[in-house]
Amino acid sequence: MSINNSNEPNSEKQPSKQAHWFPAGPGATSPQPPWEWREDKFDEGARLEAVNGVIDNAVFLCTVADYYKVDSRAIAGVILWEGCENPHSVVTRQFSSTKGILGKIHPAHKEGKGKSDVAELVEEGGLVPPLTFIDSSGKEQIVKPRKQREADLLTAKLTIDNEDSIIKARIKKLQDPLWAIVYIGAIMDRQAKIYQNVKYKRSDGAMIDRVKVNKVRIMNGKPTLDNKTYSIGINIRRRLNVMTALYQGGNIEERAKNFAERRYNYLMSNSIKDSEGEPRMPPPKEEAMGWWCDGYRDWIQLQIDLGLRKNPTKKENIKKYLPKA
Repeated sequence: MSINNSNEPNSEKQPSKQAHWFPAGPGATSPQPPWEWREDKFDEGARLEAVNGVIDNAVFLCTVADYYKVDSRAIAGVILWEGCENPHSVVTRQFSSTKGILGKIHPAHKEGKGKSDVAELVEEGGLVPPLTFIDSSGKEQIVKPRKQREADLLTAKLTIDNEDSIIKARIKKLQDPLWAIVYIGAIMDRQAKIYQNVKYKRSDGAMIDRVKVNKVRIMNGKPTLDNKTYSIGINIRRRLNVMTALYQGGNIEERAKNFAERRYNYLMSNSIKDSEGEPRMPPPKEEAMGWWCDGYRDWIQLQIDLGLRKNPTKKENIKKYLPKA
């Protein structure tokens, strides 16, 4: 069941509250709010594809979010931002490998063969079911981890490079909206795990995941002894802005490492600014998605709610989309 959102006022499509709403707030590349019709037919097509992708699959999306323990608005926000704020250009809409993929999940690394993008990393990490492809002999094969494929080529156990076939198989899979939603959930699960389990490397080379502090801090205007033990990693699963900013920016391991250093320094200092011990949001112009999703969080939730109301009994065989226990 698809909808054709227009720019006409509609209580189901526009927020009734404006606590987190603004027509073109931080991170917006379009001068229009996401529910307004776009003059360019391709931009409007991308917007509707994203909105309908969320509404039509809202039950499935929420089930996936529950499975991966992430905010459903983060999964929906990725899809909606890409469609409303980052549609393909005249050139990329013809040739991009992310064409027709909700959330523009990259099926291969942008630098070409030999490197793994995050879609491949969640496959290798067992966060999604294994990818299969048809090899040069016409047989269906499960994709082996990249390091094993490269070793097979070096030892002549594999005489033909199947990378193109693997990428084509991944593109075909991701063009299914349900699979795209699963991969987005898995990607967010992976980045949340990295931030939760990150360690800090001390000057003596020791890797620590928690730190005992013994500081007097000013709390509520009074000197207070803080002698608690704090973890270096934190839970970002329900932090809509952080989760979506990380999704867009990538490079999650390096960013987590930088965060661990900032958090350790904050915990060991006399700072009373809690924000210094939290993940930093990048400037809107660099990574707009997190700011946009935070600003339009009410509208994003409304798209999910609209889908749940329109398709309350719509069920998918969720088990086939999730990795075996």
